[in-house]
Amino acid sequence: MNLPSMHLYRQPEIKTHRPYAFDVDAAGWLWEGQQGNLLYRHNVDTAESAKVPLGITRGRGACDVKVFGGMLVIAVQDGAEYVVYDPASAEAWPRPIPGETPHIWYMSKLPDGRLVLYERHHSRLLILEEPLGEPRLVKCPYEGNIGGGFLGRSDGLLYMAVVDPARLIRFDPRTNRFVDELACSRPEASFTGRVEHSGTIYFADSSMGRLLPFDIAGESWGDPIAVPGHGEQFGFVGGSAEFGGLGIFATSSYRYRSRLDMTTGNIITVHPVTGERVSPEEAGVGVDGRPHRFLGQQLVFDPATHEFGFLAVPEQPDGLPLLCYNWSDGERLYITGHIIPFGVPGEPSRHPGDWIIFQSHAAEAEPGFDRYDFSFDKKAHINATRRRVTAADSLYIPFSECTPPIVNLEGSVVPYPAGVDQRLKRRAARTDTQTYLQSILDRIVRPGSPAGVVTAAILRFVHEATYYNPIDELADGDGNPVALLESHDIRCGGAATVMTELLTLAGVECRRVGLHHHVVVEAHFDNAWRLCDALFFGANPPQRDGQWLSVAELQAEPYFADAWPQDCFVFAEECVRSCDDYYILGYNFGIWGWEPYYSYYLGAPLDAPPTLPHLLPPERLDENRIRLRWAESLKRGGGKIEYALGVYADRAQQTPVLTAETSETSLVWKVPEANRMYFIGVRAMDDHREKNADTWYPTVRGNFVLAPKDQYGWYNTF
Repeated sequence: MNLPSMHLYRQPEIKTHRPYAFDVDAAGWLWEGQQGNLLYRHNVDTAESAKVPLGITRGRGACDVKVFGGMLVIAVQDGAEYVVYDPASAEAWPRPIPGETPHIWYMSKLPDGRLVLYERHHSRLLILEEPLGEPRLVKCPYEGNIGGGFLGRSDGLLYMAVVDPARLIRFDPRTNRFVDELACSRPEASFTGRVEHSGTIYFADSSMGRLLPFDIAGESWGDPIAVPGHGEQFGFVGGSAEFGGLGIFATSSYRYRSRLDMTTGNIITVHPVTGERVSPEEAGVGVDGRPHRFLGQQLVFDPATHEFGFLAVPEQPDGLPLLCYNWSDGERLYITGHIIPFGVPGEPSRHPGDWIIFQSHAAEAEPGFDRYDFSFDKKAHINATRRRVTAADSLYIPFSECTPPIVNLEGSVVPYPAGVDQRLKRRAARTDTQTYLQSILDRIVRPGSPAGVVTAAILRFVHEATYYNPIDELADGDGNPVALLESHDIRCGGAATVMTELLTLAGVECRRVGLHHHVVVEAHFDNAWRLCDALFFGANPPQRDGQWLSVAELQAEPYFADAWPQDCFVFAEECVRSCDDYYILGYNFGIWGWEPYYSYYLGAPLDAPPTLPHLLPPERLDENRIRLRWAESLKRGGGKIEYALGVYADRAQQTPVLTAETSETSLVWKVPEANRMYFIGVRAMDDHREKNADTWYPTVRGNFVLAPKDQYGWYNTF
């Protein structure tokens, strides 16, 4: 069987549980409802998405949406009304439904432009000729509760299925009359989706794992067609769409027949074979032993050949994809659903995940990137990552090559949000890479500048445009330079890719050079190769007498590089902490003290610096003496640690009033002047100074005021 070729679009800005039935308007907007006062919209041509607040559904689900007369008609779950929404004005109008406790889930469009709403409780049709018009009410004369229907292509009749026993009820929209009811040869059946071919309708019998053929002209039923995989791959076959002559059916792990009890509003669940009632606890378990759910594949049936297949979403790294509802106009196929984030590894959680759209054509109008946005705010970008790991996310980043598994890992985690990753790469693939990069060079480099000046400008740009993210990086992080720059979250391989692309385009000879657990670039200018490491050093690499050094020169004297500041491994602690204040562990770069000195990458033995000596509030001893205090620093592998302390009169720490070195974690100091703010800096130093006395150590900063003891307020003295 030739399955349709599909394209997946994840919308990471929209976190949702399973969505409901949807429709597509003439402008290419797919409209779908969910629980709460929200609609979602996705443009099938541009891949743009948005949440649309309604504000009047009082938290109930929008269980079906139909584009009708330039507006949207929305069936509201368990509501006494439906809602009409105008996308142009963002106005919404609740429309009351006559009768006590009406119940509408689904709607159908008629060929003459009218809309049918299926009112289940009173078994009647509400027919709208215009969105805000009064509906025509047509009562069904046959027993049963009609919850939905479809239009037969061969006879133009509206088909509705009822159960106990299984029957088809037909309605003629041309005369607004119910025509007849037809008993099914399998009275225990419960119809869901269908596909029509050559005068035969093939009905899915929900939980029985079979299709039932119905000959329209002869009004007769054929032998059941068994669906492969029933009871193992799926337990329930649901709603359908017809596309390219194929029937596309939703599948679920649900195992039972069910119907709505209109007197109580509860779902009645029965065993598909015995007909016995099933408890809610038993009904909640699917064929795979997990809580029942839609599946990440939809059943495909070719009525011409009676072949079956499955249309599946590609495996996702962070959760299980569900395909819930489908829609087709014969030329286009759209299937929507969401990603259930993993709870424990490989197991679905109950948390919302990305809204997904699986469509039969690519969103060809999705834009590439025109040019780099120089308004990028690196500080704001870093702040956005602070404590972004939620209580539903994993606190551990597993990499099977280098990190051991742990037994109590919970929550979904990936090196970079999968939906954002996929979108960046799609858009980058639509970008003219050379034009994009040239626009950067035109901004940062003066024409005719020497190669050394050009190289420094490129390194400065890459350093400012990217962040050595301790948590996130694009999958295939050294791939497309446009995707890397647009993500801004980057590691050494990606930085090397961006640098080599820019240097080459600027006419500077360059090459990638592998170090120990690291990769850098060398640029050739002033008759020599020069180290370029934008992430660690930016435009201030290790140099002697104003000349940048080569990798070979640094490898010959590896400790020389340790004197140069490197800010990409000194993270704000909140960047590696979760929203509930736990550390993110695993293959990530924590606060200073875990990653080694730069000399290690140049081939020297592993040596790691001390952890940061976090400042503690100074302790008041008497009227003008305090004890300056800081947390003890630790060194990976052990070793002697001392502390360099400075107290300054100015915020820029240019005017020292106290400097000291000590092996203790506190120092008593007589404060020269009360009611004055002092600024503290302390850094931990280790025996690596024996290899390079000028080894760079980051400073932890703080401030305090020695105010009178009884003065109201907080002055950072204890």
